[in-house]
Amino acid sequence: MAHKILDKVHDQSAATMKSEDYENDLVFLYCGTNNCAGYDPIKKRVVYLPQQILSIQTSFSKQ
Repeated sequence: MAHKILDKVHDQSAATMKSEDYENDLVFLYCGTNNCAGYDPIKKRVVYLPQQILSIQTSFSKQ
């Protein structure tokens, strides 16, 4: 599963999320009850943020 997510990061087809409280765009991983997890491909780490401060975007490609 992790390899599939990383492949989408590299080909830029993964859903991304932005937060005013975090400097880089994040690849959307999962949202729980209170927080969401995103992967920062620049810093190569997982970041957890409160759901209330996120904007999630996705792009779909034709296959």
